[in-house]
Amino acid sequence: MKLKYQLTFAVLLGMMFATLLILMQRPWEAYGSVNVANEYLATSTGSTSFANYRVIQGPSGIGSLSPAGTRVATSAVTALGSVTITNTGAKFCLYDATSTATNGEWATTTIACFKASAPEGTYTFDAEFKKGILLEQQSSPTVSSWASTTIMYR
Repeated sequence: MKLKYQLTFAVLLGMMFATLLILMQRPWEAYGSVNVANEYLATSTGSTSFANYRVIQGPSGIGSLSPAGTRVATSAVTALGSVTITNTGAKFCLYDATSTATNGEWATTTIACFKASAPEGTYTFDAEFKKGILLEQQSSPTVSSWASTTIMYR
């Protein structure tokens, strides 16, 4: 009989310990769908403050500023989360920003090109690129001709 009470006490003690561990994790305090430092940053193409191109980099991308006030490609890894097109406009492309130089020695990998008739919506990538993301607008630098987009990156 004494063994039965000891076993019951041990099981109850184990259940209380497991409950305490769960409560210490505070599951009722949700801070969003990502951990701190894994959240995405956002930029939009609704501004003429840059030329037909700019390099988008996460916070670790130091990069020097080009004459147009944009960053140039560095060795900073940048993750592209998604591109949301809210209004269609001229064609634009995203590249792994190996370089902004137009030179055969500086190969640039195409991530995606969106036609002027690309449907509005969110395009998810969730991919990492080596030196930032080069956004190239393939029309004159006027807001009225560009697609209105939001680019999520980190």
